[in-house]
Amino acid sequence: MRRFDFSFLRLAALTAILPCALFAAPVAERFGGTGIQLFRADGFPQVMGVIPGTPAESAGLRPGDRLEYADGFSLEGLTLDEAVELLRGEAGTELELTVVRDGEPLTVRMTRVKLDVRMAHCADLRRDRGIDATGSDLRAYLGAGKDALIAVDAKNISDSDEVPASGRWGVSVALPDRQAANREARRKAAAARSAEDGRVHTIDGRSWSDRRVEDAATPVVR
Repeated sequence: MRRFDFSFLRLAALTAILPCALFAAPVAERFGGTGIQLFRADGFPQVMGVIPGTPAESAGLRPGDRLEYADGFSLEGLTLDEAVELLRGEAGTELELTVVRDGEPLTVRMTRVKLDVRMAHCADLRRDRGIDATGSDLRAYLGAGKDALIAVDAKNISDSDEVPASGRWGVSVALPDRQAANREARRKAAAARSAEDGRVHTIDGRSWSDRRVEDAATPVVR
């Protein structure tokens, strides 16, 4: 059984894989991770939830899975911060987990991706936005973009959902590389549409209707 030397760890390392921790104000960080939401039970980190669209979902991790080894290092007895230090890493690097599900060991492999994570205590959200705060309020409070997924206590919610009164912490997760790819795909689609009818439909990066293009002061290229 391999053990890891944690003497270099920061005392308050921010979670890379979203352990169940509370923050007094929104905290944001970008890192290479897998999208697992963790809690600690029976001496091991366990999966509380999985962020949709992340490597953890693609790898088939499920709530209740117990993580026993990460790249051959035992996770038994580690704090969440210590476990997270083993699970996080550079985007593009591989992670191998030994998981126990229903008493059976499984080997799960995934590749880390860039994650933009923001977290805050729900009590602070309610003081700032009111007791009837919604997912939209949580998104605004965290300063998260419209493409970011938002969750309360490891359960994903929509902008129109009310934040549960019993909610302890809220989080948003965005995949910057995927957002950049989506923006590029939209740009190419817009350029293709413009090429089809011989007109330019953007001015200074903004989309316009034909009538507004005709009326715009900015020169239009035909």
